[in-house]
Amino acid sequence: MKKIGIGQALWVWVLGAISHMAFAPYHMAFVLLITLPLWLWQLQDKSPRQGAWLGFYFGFGFFVTGVAWVHVAIATYGGMPLVVSMAIMAVLALYLALYPALVGYLLNRFFPVLTWPRYLVALPIFWMVSEWLRGWVLTGFPWLNLGVSQLDTPFGNYLPIGSEALAGFMLVLCAGALAYGRYKKPWALAALGLIGFSALLPKDWVHERGQEMSVALVQGNIPQSLKWDPSALAPTLYKYLDLSRPHMDADLVLWPEGAIPDVEEAEQNFLDQLNSIAAFRNNNLVTGIIDYRYHTQRYYNTAIVLDGHYHYGDANRYVKHHLLPIGEFVPFGDLLRPLAPFFNLPMSDFSEGPYIQPNLKLGNFRGAMAICYEVAFSEQVRANVDKDTDILMTISNDAWFGDSIGPLQHLQIAQTRARELGRPMVRATNDGVTATIDAEGHIRRELPRFVAATLTDQLPLVTGQTPYARFGLLWCWLLVPLGAIAWRFRLH
Repeated sequence: MKKIGIGQALWVWVLGAISHMAFAPYHMAFVLLITLPLWLWQLQDKSPRQGAWLGFYFGFGFFVTGVAWVHVAIATYGGMPLVVSMAIMAVLALYLALYPALVGYLLNRFFPVLTWPRYLVALPIFWMVSEWLRGWVLTGFPWLNLGVSQLDTPFGNYLPIGSEALAGFMLVLCAGALAYGRYKKPWALAALGLIGFSALLPKDWVHERGQEMSVALVQGNIPQSLKWDPSALAPTLYKYLDLSRPHMDADLVLWPEGAIPDVEEAEQNFLDQLNSIAAFRNNNLVTGIIDYRYHTQRYYNTAIVLDGHYHYGDANRYVKHHLLPIGEFVPFGDLLRPLAPFFNLPMSDFSEGPYIQPNLKLGNFRGAMAICYEVAFSEQVRANVDKDTDILMTISNDAWFGDSIGPLQHLQIAQTRARELGRPMVRATNDGVTATIDAEGHIRRELPRFVAATLTDQLPLVTGQTPYARFGLLWCWLLVPLGAIAWRFRLH
């Protein structure tokens, strides 16, 4: 059994680094059908421990390039030198690399022989389980899940059937068949057949119902350095108001996460003004704001609806459930906060809302909200959508990450949620990317980044439900007997 040389380790790292180009903004989804088989071939004739290391090298290359944008917030707003911010980002990538390492270990530990169960059953199951764990452990980080990259490929047709999990499963299954085709040639042809079959899957799970919803999405482009500056509060509020005023005839006017950079109770005069305008124009203005409840001394990242019926504490609101580690809460805060300014970012001590919340009432329409990071959690978004949901909404402030690829990956994730659940999506952000997305996950309109503007659209509404929206991950139960069969024949 050969040792892992420096050259092999570097090659595997490069394969991982290339793999992140399957995602936005590069959209080279096909590269995974090259890099994954090449990585799998490196695992042959290796011990379980060596398999883990090769998975680790691949994962580190994948994540250190794919989530490099994290360091921008640390360096720019966390008060840390560039070298330290890069080191913290590298530590995050090292942690995330543990999950591909787990795949490499399990594959070489329990399915060491070059057989069909190794490539066609164990591999996609182990990869799917590793992504599930990564989206759950320590509150989860489900970024760069492989299924998201397949939005516009034949494997994207699995998104409305079984979410990004099934799309990723089928992608890895195809990569496994290509890898196995090196030893059993017909399996390479079977991989091509799988791609062709996937392309023929039905796409019309939902249908336009002949009704449109007019939307106006406001992108204020407020510099993050001014976001919580008290002297910038009034200019910020009236900038959003000025950008909205010509479009108050829209059914929905949507402002970004934290568009009002103050606590809700302190801005009642301004909110009453907006509420009166909404009542007069018979429309709905949804904005992000911070709700500080003095009696409990807790902060909540909130979206409220101004529709003529608003009052402080009313039920027509959404409170963010899935908080961003470090950004919105600090794990082991008593230990970490004294160490560096990075662990004391503004508004980094929020409390979470319920996992399932009622849709926001938008006049005659109903909308499911996801605030910023939590749109990455497919099961949580699905749990808040039902057959009567008209529209998906997500609001964000990606100004933390500057001119990096992070916000573009974030947009791709929002597109994936729309495709999975068969509902149009509207996305309002502080400085980009603000966009409208149809029920098939395609961008209809978008604003350029780093401009102050309002995006308007007439969004076609749909009827019906996708299988995933209706049944969730019911298909996962099929993996139990499939795994049992693979275990039985793993050495044959």
